Amino acid sequence: MNYRYEIIRVNGKQIFAHRYIMANHIGRKLKKKEVVHHRNGDPKDNRLSNLQLFTSHGEHISRELTGRKRKPFSKEHRANISKSLIGTARATGKRSKESRERMRAAQLKYWSRKRGGSV
Repeated sequence: MNYRYEIIRVNGKQIFAHRYIMANHIGRKLKKKEVVHHRNGDPKDNRLSNLQLFTSHGEHISRELTGRKRKPFSKEHRANISKSLIGTARATGKRSKESRERMRAAQLKYWSRKRGGSV
């Protein structure tokens, strides 16, 4: 099997190499909820300088999302939002102020769900 992370065998058990390296570095077993993050994003790069320990998945995710720019909406997503607002569009194809505000609210709601928090 082709695993994303390197797996090693220690005392007859399979373990992710990055978790083993971090555990040896800090001198104790890692807790199940602790996350070892690869700073450069390469799951095969298990140098200690590339590994960072987080106390929980929540801390890991919040650090990962901090400072990142949002991806622009895809054409398909913009089309789905537009379909939901089509009844408010004018015949000329221009949207009313109310329609634009609803569109913006839908976008904010979408990104809020993507981030897992509120706007």
